[in-house]
Amino acid sequence: MYEGYISNIGPNVSAVLVSTTSEEELKRYELKKRDTYRDIIYKELFREGVSYTKGDYESLDPFRLKNVWHVCEHIDPAVFVREYLDDVCHKYAQEFMVLHRVSRVLRKCCQYQDLMLLSEGVNEAFSYCDPEYYGKSARPYRQPLFHYSDDVNNIIKRKFDYTLVLDADSEVPKGFVTEIMQIAAAHPERVIIQPAIERHCKPDDTVFMHLEYMKQATYTPMINAIMTYFGQSGFFGKALIQNRLYFDKVIGTKVKTIERVPIDVLSHDTFEAAILKPLYAGSVHLLEAPSYNYITWNIRERRWNKGEILLAMYFWPNAFGKLMRFLQKIIQRQKYNKTKFTPDAVVGTVRIVRSLVAIFSLNVQWIPQRAIEYEFIFSNPFVSSLKHLWGYSLFALIASVAVCLNLKAAFINLFMCMSLFLLPVYNGFTSLSPNFKISFKQRDRSFTV
Repeated sequence: MYEGYISNIGPNVSAVLVSTTSEEELKRYELKKRDTYRDIIYKELFREGVSYTKGDYESLDPFRLKNVWHVCEHIDPAVFVREYLDDVCHKYAQEFMVLHRVSRVLRKCCQYQDLMLLSEGVNEAFSYCDPEYYGKSARPYRQPLFHYSDDVNNIIKRKFDYTLVLDADSEVPKGFVTEIMQIAAAHPERVIIQPAIERHCKPDDTVFMHLEYMKQATYTPMINAIMTYFGQSGFFGKALIQNRLYFDKVIGTKVKTIERVPIDVLSHDTFEAAILKPLYAGSVHLLEAPSYNYITWNIRERRWNKGEILLAMYFWPNAFGKLMRFLQKIIQRQKYNKTKFTPDAVVGTVRIVRSLVAIFSLNVQWIPQRAIEYEFIFSNPFVSSLKHLWGYSLFALIASVAVCLNLKAAFINLFMCMSLFLLPVYNGFTSLSPNFKISFKQRDRSFTV
């Protein structure tokens, strides 16, 4: 968040982390980290401000020279340092904010919806509040959107024109905000401007991350061509949203609430894309790290599978939705078993089956990928892989025996069983860095996951 903000800082740019943390100790920790980075921002800008007044432009960041310091060029340097510099640095540091959301309804989608509403002057819930329609999932009417804080006061009634939605693993290149804002200004009728999402990895990242990066590089030209041909794109959950149009088409008002995004939907971005038809801006891009290894990739894919099944229930309510709702009523009280992992030839089928079970049982929560990543970072990846995947190796071994006893021409079947059997080895191997060393990153630090 800090890197994205300091690389795109400007008079009309704010950085806001919307947190759903409920534990008081963790809230205090997040606010402490916010204050730490505010201090870093202040000191960096103050140093640059002094250099600017001395005419030492070469020591300044070129982007901030244009967007921060040249704005003050009409002020006498001595007067600027004495009377204005402290206020300028403090102002920009205060635009680095953390909000703690009260409700968790609709997860990420409502996080940025509530942030938009706060900037319009609304800090009380009016959407997704009907208990007769939403049952236990509804939030109380007029419940505060965010816990009271100075940052809430800083945002309320600011009436931001745009919201750039990002994930925890998104990286914002220098000058990106200015570039995508120019595209949005040229297309005022578009609600969402969807930039390209480029995978990137560092030299010491895992082999699996490098493989994912190479795979995405081969797909990018085709994606760009298809999006350009159709003049629209999907919404990837990381894009620029025009607030006013989004209100009109998705949220509504207190008097006329729309609530276009279903309260239980996981793939909210796909649903929003169907409604809003985003404009694809392939000339600008955000950066995103690939999944750490096969297991975290599969967790993400399974979550997406669940989301797509839920979407099908809304897109085809009669053909698909009625059957699913009927099965939900029958099965939803049964205990839900944790999902395990298998390789690609089998994994897709198993993911769909497990996703269906989760939908039937109304258990659509997901396992944080970061939790699994930390497990692999702080342990031997081969041991962790075996812990998660041993059952499939055992299944492959039993299946191989059955194949040999019952099939004469069993080479292909045995080959598939072998890939399943070696999955823990594959996952452990691709969890290594490219020099094939086990990396115990930050072993001396403790994390709360």
